[in-house]
Parts: sequence; structure tokens; C-alpha cells
Amino acid sequence: LQMYWFRPRITQAEVRQQIQTGLPMGSTVKQTIEFLSARGWIDPHNVEIYANRDNRGSDGFEQKDPEGSTLLATIQNAYPGFLVSGSILMEFDFNAEGQLTRYQLRDVYTGP
Repeated sequence: LQMYWFRPRITQAEVRQQIQTGLPMGSTVKQTIEFLSARGWIDPHNVEIYANRDNRGSDGFEQKDPEGSTLLATIQNAYPGFLVSGSILMEFDFNAEGQLTRYQLRDVYTGP
């Protein structure tokens, strides 16, 4: 008997595949927002983008391009569960010209 209520709505691997297929490096911030919005992963009117300059992110992602910016997005409840649920955190890094240079995905789990 399978527990379908623990089945992921979408996995990090599926998200990565869609990004690799549909969002080429060099895409603009606007194209990235449209890509994420078309899949229902973000609300295009509530996007979190911040300048990398003086940002002290713990993973060093922003420091690689201090003149650029980073867009953060989260796929909420990607891994629904009874006591613990998981989301997929996405970081998209843009250079000073506003072109996508790299991205990373992380699973984040929360409980009661």
C-alpha cells in the first residue's frame, strides 16, 4: 500500500530539469520571473530580488558577483507531509547587466 499523501508534488530534480530546458543562462530577470510565474512557482507581483553588494549571505552565492543581484523564490509545500513538510528554495543570480549567470536549489523542511 503506497502512501500517496507523502508523494512530492514536484521534486528538486524535476524543477532542475525544467530550468535547464526552459531557462537558458543569459536570461533576463523579467524572463526568469515569467518562467517561474508560468509554472505557478511564484507570484509575479511578490518577487524578492536584492542587490548582491554588501550582502553577507552564508553560502557565498552573492559574493561571486557583487555587482549583480539575486532573485529568491520558493515552491511551497513541494513535499507535503503530516508532521514535516518541505519546500524548494531557488536562488537565481544575475550579473550587473541583469543576465542569469547561475542558480541553485535547496530543499527546506519545516515541522510544527
